[in-house]
Amino acid sequence: MDGICKVHTQFLVRTLLWFFERLYTQLAWAYDMVAWLASAGRWNRWVLSVSSFVEGSRVLELGHGPGRLLAALAHDHHSAFGVDLSPQMTRLTRRRLLQARLPLRHARAQAQSLPFPSAHFDTVVSTFPAPYITDPATLQEIYRVLRPGGKLLILHSAVPLGRRPSERLARFAVSFARSEEQLEHLRGRLQAEFQQAGFAGSARWAPVPPDKLLIFEGRRPVEKPAPALL
Repeated sequence: MDGICKVHTQFLVRTLLWFFERLYTQLAWAYDMVAWLASAGRWNRWVLSVSSFVEGSRVLELGHGPGRLLAALAHDHHSAFGVDLSPQMTRLTRRRLLQARLPLRHARAQAQSLPFPSAHFDTVVSTFPAPYITDPATLQEIYRVLRPGGKLLILHSAVPLGRRPSERLARFAVSFARSEEQLEHLRGRLQAEFQQAGFAGSARWAPVPPDKLLIFEGRRPVEKPAPALL
């Protein structure tokens, strides 16, 4: 019986992963609606909450999706750029920026090959990224485009903690994919991967009442000058 339940669970997880992958491409038009339903209406608040952690003027968003954070950063007078590989998300973002009369600073590009000069950005941010975010090639590119002392900000996961029925259902959906123990293991693994790539920082659970967000905040270290020769 346990074996049958395990097979059914694995099938459901694979089906959900297939569906969410399509949300970035063929089903991008439904992204906002599905994200709202899956988060009990909290998705946009979670995404926009990271803007308070952003530092400096030049900001790069990896995987800008439908462009809500990118638009918010531009409204806050950041020189915000975004990249996303999905042509559907690129179109949605372009439409949002045009409607808001904001600069069109976004491009289709892979995170493993960013079309920006080295040491260019004060902050690189990504919210609810796909597994590409821990690809060593991605981390190498983030390190390259950040200025020394610049900030890496990753909103990786969220756990709804309210008591309303919709919030309990959202929490059940999250726990179905990952248990509390698995989430804590994920926090440690993310921290280790980012630190191994050279970033000084930590992954932590940040409260966004009544919920909590798994956020990594790190920095590209400031290179120490070579000692002067006497």
